[in-house]
Amino acid sequence: PLEQTLTAIQSDHISFEVTNNVTTSLILLRQKDRARTLAAHSLVRHPLAEGLLRIRLQELDERGDVAAIHALTDSHLKELPPLTLGILAEISANRGDLVWHTNIMAAAEASGLEPQKLDHLRVISIHAHWIAGNRTEAIDAARTYLQEYPKQVFARAILGQMLQRLGKKSEALQETKRCLADL
Repeated sequence: PLEQTLTAIQSDHISFEVTNNVTTSLILLRQKDRARTLAAHSLVRHPLAEGLLRIRLQELDERGDVAAIHALTDSHLKELPPLTLGILAEISANRGDLVWHTNIMAAAEASGLEPQKLDHLRVISIHAHWIAGNRTEAIDAARTYLQEYPKQVFARAILGQMLQRLGKKSEALQETKRCLADL
């Protein structure tokens, strides 16, 4: 069986490469459950493997197992690949956990992530404040951000969405029109 063969590989480097390739292949073959099982098992040996982390984080997020996500990543934030930090930033923002999100963003800022991707994560931080219940702060942050980056479509879309949820439909429509004009 595949699971036994992979664990028998002596070289960490070869094990890392083969395991990442196999889990990706399993996903492409629509064997997501088997890929997830393999990823969870293989993270014991390769705790910073980006592909394996991505698979495992997606599974844990779908299950709402935030405690397991913390256990898997909190002690490694400074070592995690930048794209994995992006996934964590999105998960933490969607949960409205500002302390967790702030820690992830600090690691992302120090990670060497491309400026454009960091900008995207900074907009996700606005969403984190909204989900946490800081409605006014989130809208003010979006407006401040858009004063500095007026052509940032994602931030404008987030602002429009927040305004619509507050019942400010005409303002939300204006933001939507600006988004379309900037595309």
